[in-house]
Amino acid sequence: MSVTEVLGAQPGPQDAFLSCSADIALYGGSAGGGKSFALLLDPLRGVSDPHYRAVFFRRSVPNLTNEGGLWEEARAMYEPLGGAPRLAAPMRIAWPSGASFTFTHMQHEKTKLDHKGGQYTWIGFDELTEFEETQFWYLLSRARSPGSRFRPCMRATTNPDSASWVRNLIDWWIGDDGLAIPERSGVIRWMKRSGDAIEWFEDEVEGALSFTFIRASLEDNPALLEADPEYAQRLDMLDRVERERLRVGNWNVSYAKGMFADHRIRCVRPDQVPEGLVVKRYWDLANTEVSSKNPNPDWTAGVLGGLHVDEDEGETLYLYDCAARRISGAAKRAWMRAVAEADELEHGDVEIGIEREGGATGSEAADDYVTTHLAGYHVTIDNPTGDKVARAARWLGLAERGRVVVVGDASGQWPEWWPAYKADCEAFPHGKRDRMDGTSGLYKLCKTPPIWFL
Repeated sequence: MSVTEVLGAQPGPQDAFLSCSADIALYGGSAGGGKSFALLLDPLRGVSDPHYRAVFFRRSVPNLTNEGGLWEEARAMYEPLGGAPRLAAPMRIAWPSGASFTFTHMQHEKTKLDHKGGQYTWIGFDELTEFEETQFWYLLSRARSPGSRFRPCMRATTNPDSASWVRNLIDWWIGDDGLAIPERSGVIRWMKRSGDAIEWFEDEVEGALSFTFIRASLEDNPALLEADPEYAQRLDMLDRVERERLRVGNWNVSYAKGMFADHRIRCVRPDQVPEGLVVKRYWDLANTEVSSKNPNPDWTAGVLGGLHVDEDEGETLYLYDCAARRISGAAKRAWMRAVAEADELEHGDVEIGIEREGGATGSEAADDYVTTHLAGYHVTIDNPTGDKVARAARWLGLAERGRVVVVGDASGQWPEWWPAYKADCEAFPHGKRDRMDGTSGLYKLCKTPPIWFL
């Protein structure tokens, strides 16, 4: 890719953001709108100024340094232009004129104080909703530009988050439906802040700062759509809330009613299941019983099912059973083996997934299932990644499209385990998560080539 192609701003919102004169400008909305690219491009106007100081913030160091992250993108953009990277913390791009771009984090709220006495011509936040409000306003006080010919400014990118302080900050630009109002995108207003209160003005007022919000959408980034035509489809496969946020740009949607509020799980007869479906069971382990001290403990939950992939319709997850008990010790292990025996009688050779919990004790307990408790069965030990919500989101999009199916009895009636499973679905992630974790593990197990231990 040539330098000209790398630096070419796309017409529309991206160009509006780069040409914006406001003291503070936020650029956000749907995923894939070219926000981080625009943020990196914006301060290049100052590279010939020896007094120009720009600073980029991500909330944590991994956010900066992950493959494909902001620092990697910055080096790919700046080095061909003569920017010299310094890899030691804080990471920095030095320009021949003496201008510099610093890349750093504010992982903790108090990290803002590391910038006490700092003076920055340009301040940029990538993914602003991840930062505390106090961090944003404190850094605004560091927007000072002695000696530079450029007026100091602040720029930020953001994806929607209804619970974030950013939602209130940009309220005038957002409609009652949670979507950006097209005719207000890029409109500049003026603001004064006293304490926690903001007073807004429609016209320029002495002592006020200018502010705007510019809406970005995936459709505003044809370069990405051309390079990755399936990106939109991957966004459409997200769960209801994440899809509304990242694909549509909805600032009002939340998980307040549960992730499964709009699920369309249906029930079918056994003879409606595709032939040759490979059935597996995944166990989310607990070791607790009901007691006076713990009247509502976690469940050991094992979900049985299989994943069918159709060339035209895509994936469908079939659920045969959700065995769940509050049980511990030898009784739990004996029960799990009895379940494995029943699965074998009905479905033949059933691969069993076992969650490996953290620490040496968790590893040892998982290995014991391989060598002792479930010896003779095909057992796969799984190391879960991501939090419970992220793991559930991987298959939740299927549920919302009617592609998660419960296998009932011969007449198509819902099985006995369904009411408890449905209740956990509708409460997730606020209630007990064990049945959902078992389903997340099953989905992963079905998509992963087996590594069997006998």
